[in-house]
Amino acid sequence: MRATIVAIAFSFLCVCQLRAQTASADEISKWQKNPQPLENTSCKLITSLLDKNRDNEASRDLHLSLGWWGRGFIEGAAYMIDPPGKEPKASKKVSEFGLTVDVVAAHLEAYCRSNPNDTPVEAVQDLLLKALK
Repeated sequence: MRATIVAIAFSFLCVCQLRAQTASADEISKWQKNPQPLENTSCKLITSLLDKNRDNEASRDLHLSLGWWGRGFIEGAAYMIDPPGKEPKASKKVSEFGLTVDVVAAHLEAYCRSNPNDTPVEAVQDLLLKALK
């Protein structure tokens, strides 16, 4: 089952890695001029955007966007793991885990701070595996 979970999660991955620990002002302004989906950007850019806008509504919007996106990804993956016509074990585990939007967003932010060269997709995959244990 774990191999199936990993295979599904990896099918959604698009890994983009950068080397520095924090995103430079040039990287942030470049992204702002030509925004890419946040889930495919580096974690260092996510944390830099969250830190830059810590006390305003943009940070809250980013927090909620990551939370809703991550929660949808996890619920969709659990739905895909459960075979049709059988008891939905993966969906049940995910529900019991208690994945609110704020819990997912907090996990993504914490993961990104610890793994700046990874992407939010990898953070969601990590949370999915925790929820399915």
